[in-house]
Amino acid sequence: MLEVVKEGSPYVEAMLIEIFKLPFALRKTYVEQQMRLLTRKTVALLKYCEAETAIVPEKMLTQQAVRKIRADLGLNDSNLFLYVYRNDN
Repeated sequence: MLEVVKEGSPYVEAMLIEIFKLPFALRKTYVEQQMRLLTRKTVALLKYCEAETAIVPEKMLTQQAVRKIRADLGLNDSNLFLYVYRNDN
């Protein structure tokens, strides 16, 4: 599902800048590698959330838990975190 966003993700903007610096023959490989990286981060986020909610009886993550997850997984950029979080559906 596509969503209209008010501002572009710094992660995606940086990736586009890097893509245009690469020779044409390497661009597809670079994009595929970035998609694999995002997929791994998404899986890690899901597993981490499952482990955290298994501990908490309400099955809800607290703000503190979300901050900890973002720091542990290196998802400090809000747009990257939301991208990874929304793509788990």
